[in-house]
Amino acid sequence: MEEQMINERSELTGEYFFKEMKRDGNFDVLPCNNTMNIEADPQFKNLKLSSLQKIQVAALARQLSVVMPAHIMTNACVLRFPDGLPHTMAALKQKQDLFDYPAIDQNGIVMPAYTYRLTTQKKVLKSFSAISVISSQHFLNQVHNALNKIKLDQDEILEFLYGVEKADLISEVNFVKSAYLNFSSIMANKSHRFSTASGLQQARKSAIRNSELYLDDLKSIVNSDNPDNSSIVENAIKIKESIELALQLCVMTTIMETYYVQNFDTNYLNYVERDISFYIEKCAKSMLSYFTALQTNVHKAKKNIFKKVNKTLLEKKVGDAVNELNDGGYSELRKSLRYGLNLPIRQSEYYLGRDGSIYIKTE
Repeated sequence: MEEQMINERSELTGEYFFKEMKRDGNFDVLPCNNTMNIEADPQFKNLKLSSLQKIQVAALARQLSVVMPAHIMTNACVLRFPDGLPHTMAALKQKQDLFDYPAIDQNGIVMPAYTYRLTTQKKVLKSFSAISVISSQHFLNQVHNALNKIKLDQDEILEFLYGVEKADLISEVNFVKSAYLNFSSIMANKSHRFSTASGLQQARKSAIRNSELYLDDLKSIVNSDNPDNSSIVENAIKIKESIELALQLCVMTTIMETYYVQNFDTNYLNYVERDISFYIEKCAKSMLSYFTALQTNVHKAKKNIFKKVNKTLLEKKVGDAVNELNDGGYSELRKSLRYGLNLPIRQSEYYLGRDGSIYIKTE
């Protein structure tokens, strides 16, 4: 079968090759409705390109103008990936590997059909890779903006971080923010990319370790004999926020690692989601039990004749924490995890202009 695929067929044209690529990669290129005003449509997000990415995407536009029927490339075209762009890239890469061995005739001459197909496929893969990186940066932006603790400035985070663990945790948060903000640049350098992925694994371990330490701290202060409920509640709230930051760090590093190593295997993603979701739920249940006990302690506390305490305010603070923890055990955080892991493998559409500009359909 491989011999049949690489045999020279003089009647092959660029258009024929591209049809084969669309079939192999399960993607399509369609004409764009000329009446659409993509720039003004909120359904579309303009993806910002680096200088190198502009060259790669513009090369794809030129390639399409050569191999596609003229009516498709008159203005702009739609790139549609039913199984997500990573799936298409993996399928095309697998096919490309079959063509790594030149097709040579009996005279020792590399067949032109083989050469043309391999060159075309490599160009398209490079362009798709650039689109994949910039869309991954867009996906990471969405996840980052949904995590209310991670997206805070360092000074804002330090206001609530509790205990000796904060130095370790803030350093990991800063590393992850750098890896998030410089994603496109780091992805262009293979060694930097894999060292960053390794750093993300370490950051996730640190996030889980700090979560466990904070849970121990919370248990200790709730069960302490300290009669000052004001300080207990204040520290408990800080610990809760610190655990939330650690859990959000865990989610962000998990998603970013899959993006950096480009592992979008469905079985792997499902395992990762189950594993991290289980841990989030476990932490939420532990915090709920401690804050429920604290709620009882505050409610039963007798009036302190030596210190004026606003008991109603303390009860409200603890009650709000209990209600939040009762509300699905950080279900929104688990949704962000699932959303971020599955964004790259969902059906996606990109609108490519002749000038190399590119938009992703967001709705």
